[in-house]
Amino acid sequence: MKTSNQLDIVSIGEPMVEFNQLPDDPIRYTQAFGGDTLNCVVAAARLGAKVAYLTCLGDDVFGQSLLGCLRKEQVMSEGVKVKTGASTGVYFITHSEEGHSFSYKRSGSAASAFCREDLFWPALENTKFFHTSGISLSLNPEMLDVLLDAAKTVQSSGGAAVFDVNIRPSMWDRRNVTREISEVVASMDIVLASEEDSQYLIDSDSYEQFFDWVLGLGARAVVFKRGKQGSIYRDTGRTVVQCPFPVDAVDATGAGDCFAGALMTELGNGAAIEEALNFASMASALACTGFGAIGPLPRRNMVLRELEKIDNAREIK
Repeated sequence: MKTSNQLDIVSIGEPMVEFNQLPDDPIRYTQAFGGDTLNCVVAAARLGAKVAYLTCLGDDVFGQSLLGCLRKEQVMSEGVKVKTGASTGVYFITHSEEGHSFSYKRSGSAASAFCREDLFWPALENTKFFHTSGISLSLNPEMLDVLLDAAKTVQSSGGAAVFDVNIRPSMWDRRNVTREISEVVASMDIVLASEEDSQYLIDSDSYEQFFDWVLGLGARAVVFKRGKQGSIYRDTGRTVVQCPFPVDAVDATGAGDCFAGALMTELGNGAAIEEALNFASMASALACTGFGAIGPLPRRNMVLRELEKIDNAREIK
């Protein structure tokens, strides 16, 4: 690690304006901000990490509001570029008995044209973790090379690269999703994925088969996110199973992104993988207790307080 001013996490992706359907009034929506990588960096910042975000915003009112959100959350925004004449992406969240679903309105958005010239190299050359996702990869055909270059830059400076698969098939516009995902996975230190990601990529939701696929491609470690069932970590030498923390969940939007941010935050603090998974699991559980992507993301003291309650309960037993 390079200097005391080193960043903990640098992420590349698209922040968006969020319109979240109200469960008790389906024709009404609350407006906030979201996007998987934005959720991740805000979660990490609230948990005490020093983070930077690399993206492009439109020169519209939503772009200015998003820039204000980053600054309020103490996310470094020197790598955020405002594109003249471009718009800022929007997405809608709807809810049903099956869970939540997303509808995107981002064609022609500023971030969808992100390219190598938009990379902020000083941040990438001085961070512990580089983070991105399958949604970021889908932004445009050039993103494959952009993300691979970013990952190599971080790794050559002593950092690690983290990829959250997070597939949204409708966003790929006839490109070969599996080929591009495979190429990125092969270059990663840690890969995070869900059962849905596994089902799409290898036609199986078996974490054993997915572990074999990811590690076989060359990634160093995998975390299989199983929602209410917890998570499972594997590298070439061991497997760690993390049990979930039950909460009164109202909205799971952003929970997996919070998990990623919390995991990197704790690993960056020198925690063992078991401790980092424990912390990330609690943080993501707490993120489900409120409505929307960013609003419910917990602060560090909240996570530690809830973990202490669990530890005390176990000691009493």
